[in-house]
Amino acid sequence: MPQNGYEQRPWHRQYGPGVPVAVQVPPVPVTALLDEAANDFPRSPALGYFGRSINYRRLRQQVDLLAGSLRELGVARGDRVAMVLPNCPEFVLTFYAALRLGAIAVPLNPAFNPSELRYRLADCEAELIVVAESSYEQVADARAGTPLRDVVVAELAEFLPRRVRTRMAVPSSRGRALRRELSGQLPAEAQVLYFDELLNGSPGPAKQQPIRPDQDIAALFYTAGAAARPRGAMLTHSNLVAAAYQSAVWDPQLERGEEATLAVLPLHHPHALVLGIVGTVLAASTVVLVPTGDLDDALAAAKEWGPATLAGSPELFGELAAWPHLHKRTLRSLRCCVSGLVDLPAELAERFEARIGTAVVNSYGLAESAGLALVNPLGGYARPATAGLPLPSTDVVVVDEQEPTRILPMGSAGELLIRGPQVFAGYWNNEQDTATTLRNGWLRTGDIAVMNLDGFVTIVDRKDDLIITDGLGVFPSEIEHVLLEHPAIADCAVVGLPDPRHGQRIAAAVVGRPGAAVLHDQLREFCGGKLPPQLVPQVIAVRGDIPRNHNGAILRRAVREQMSESIRPGYPDATSAPTVPAESGEQRPGSTIGGRTR
Repeated sequence: MPQNGYEQRPWHRQYGPGVPVAVQVPPVPVTALLDEAANDFPRSPALGYFGRSINYRRLRQQVDLLAGSLRELGVARGDRVAMVLPNCPEFVLTFYAALRLGAIAVPLNPAFNPSELRYRLADCEAELIVVAESSYEQVADARAGTPLRDVVVAELAEFLPRRVRTRMAVPSSRGRALRRELSGQLPAEAQVLYFDELLNGSPGPAKQQPIRPDQDIAALFYTAGAAARPRGAMLTHSNLVAAAYQSAVWDPQLERGEEATLAVLPLHHPHALVLGIVGTVLAASTVVLVPTGDLDDALAAAKEWGPATLAGSPELFGELAAWPHLHKRTLRSLRCCVSGLVDLPAELAERFEARIGTAVVNSYGLAESAGLALVNPLGGYARPATAGLPLPSTDVVVVDEQEPTRILPMGSAGELLIRGPQVFAGYWNNEQDTATTLRNGWLRTGDIAVMNLDGFVTIVDRKDDLIITDGLGVFPSEIEHVLLEHPAIADCAVVGLPDPRHGQRIAAAVVGRPGAAVLHDQLREFCGGKLPPQLVPQVIAVRGDIPRNHNGAILRRAVREQMSESIRPGYPDATSAPTVPAESGEQRPGSTIGGRTR
């Protein structure tokens, strides 16, 4: 089957100096990377946490001791160990201890409500969960109807130095934030085990269980995509090891055993787990853990450790660029800043570089690709308007979304397919969706993309989000980019609503900036000056917020429901109101940093 130029892999010519076109992935379990770091750099700090550190020798010892206790509780090969933890030493210990036993780590977002937790716990059939004290109530409410047998509570203050515990006790905003994130009150009747008791009272270290790296599952990550229900993406040991090697060779300046990574992005994201833990341990670098959403804590950690690498989200980089307490020298050690989860606007990248002095590059990945597939080159070779280049040992093609066996010429928009050693093994207990998504090693992403002749990929939109009006396919992002250029608009989402004459009509939900008045006629006139007439929204409705998932992606199904509700019979049509003032200062619930709700 002709590949229309993709088989020549033009992206290899755009790699930065010293980046290889392929990686050799050793057939080892993820825990082998920890063992190698502990053997080569036993005294080097592995974890940094609020001024305290744990060296690689001690980290391996504690992982093995915790694994011994989990084994005594009945955790065995193939069992699922759920984790509801912020970025803390307990997360790292639990992750590696589970993998030491051949079990499967299931990181879950501490911001999930009981219903969201219950579905995932029931689906993966986890019998043991490690949960932060501050998240115990959600887990207790979610427990009914799940196979959970043991709940292990991590009292996160145990790892904190005395000065931070003292700060938690102070009746200040910083103290309250720390207490909310890191502590909680358990009911007297709670039947739980305690993390520190398992660690300190271990029956002895556990040895590594035999692992088939290319077959055995290391982690389950529940997707936040367009599916009606979240699906557990199964990542093998080889998937995670491959992604770690791919990220390591992308930065040829990396010095093993000499650097630190600032882990601010929550580690329940595969993008953050690979760059923040697995890749960092491969490099025998220090994982500097930031468990709270407080940027002052992140900047204090950066000042102490001088990190070279920061994996984040556009929201994180935007907040850093605007943070009033930031001194440029605080982050002067940064060399490699990679943004993931959602698209990084070029303007935001420019603001960050101007403020910090270091470039941030855009990347693209899914849970199904271990969080990494495309990354812009480092060293000033990035093209900010794109998602970047395929990583070493990664192939991509763009195909007709209706006929996925037909590969389109380069420069054409179609569905992005990815093949590489980081591509997942399938969905947990879901053979039907696995067969649809994974074909002959190619991952169907469901994203519409264009690759230019140099090999840079631009993500246009989700295939499922395409609006069909009068037979014309319209990408919502094309209209959203224009709306966000208007000075009165802070956020927006564009969807298609059913229409008997046109198939769908274009509808825009907009959030006004504080104090601004959103004039519908002016918005349409503004869009008309930048878009073809058929792309100008016919329906515009002002909202207090735009529904988004925990990764910051727009929940278009929820937007469509809200828009349909607002214009149903008996309600005023959103187009009829000539002016609606923006709701002053109202944003979506909770300010977030890197996907973490505060």
